[in-house]
Amino acid sequence: MTPIEVLEAAQAENHESGAEKSVDFSKCQMPEIVTALQEGRAVDYETFSPYLRDNDSANGSLKKQLNQSDRTGLEILKLLNREFSEGRAVSLYDEYNTPAEQTEPFSDEQRVQFLESIKQKLERERAKIDLFVSESERVEDAKELVQELEAKGLVKEKSNGAIYFKDGKGDGPDHFFPLRTKGGRWTCEALDASSFLKPENLEITHLVVLPKRFEGQQDRVFNILNALGIEPESYHNIFFDDQADPQEVVVTIEQEIQSAKASLQ
Repeated sequence: MTPIEVLEAAQAENHESGAEKSVDFSKCQMPEIVTALQEGRAVDYETFSPYLRDNDSANGSLKKQLNQSDRTGLEILKLLNREFSEGRAVSLYDEYNTPAEQTEPFSDEQRVQFLESIKQKLERERAKIDLFVSESERVEDAKELVQELEAKGLVKEKSNGAIYFKDGKGDGPDHFFPLRTKGGRWTCEALDASSFLKPENLEITHLVVLPKRFEGQQDRVFNILNALGIEPESYHNIFFDDQADPQEVVVTIEQEIQSAKASLQ
């Protein structure tokens, strides 16, 4: 093999295993997403979902200089606005989880201001979000989720008030983990999984793009859904290295989309 052929073979092998340098596609079947869009089926994509605790929480606003994860997520959003114009852009912004040292929840004023600052940023960047969903809106759904898990014997509640998911398949972190902390805070796993209790969400093709550090969290969400017998029609994850250059990440995802479109022609 020539040096170029060796390089191309290595790149193909890395792609198949999801071991791209900056982007992991191992849990995303891009042709399925493109096909759903071409057939006029509902597709939601989520990539820009800032946390208030990571921004200017005192004023309830985004920082003028976004952190690397949010900056990359915003650039990916612009790409998907162009490439998936028939889809629906969703932002699951977080004004629920507070900094570790903060004991009180964010005020209503801070929450309202945070959403307004996100909208202003999107307008300046010429990016579009069609549906905003706050983490705090899902608290009641999380309670319902726990009731359903409890009915199946999949919940362990401790005396300190913490609630754990336990599927009986092992004691590893993906099979035994908190749904609610001893302080009464619902975890992201519980809040995210609870959205699939709504039947309409099972009919939508979902693409969720997150930094690689969230991969374990997404695996735990899937374990909750599997335990309940809930199978979303199509749920895809792309994970990116939030230390990589945002444009490198965007170009890599764009190439994946173009390749999927070409394969379906």
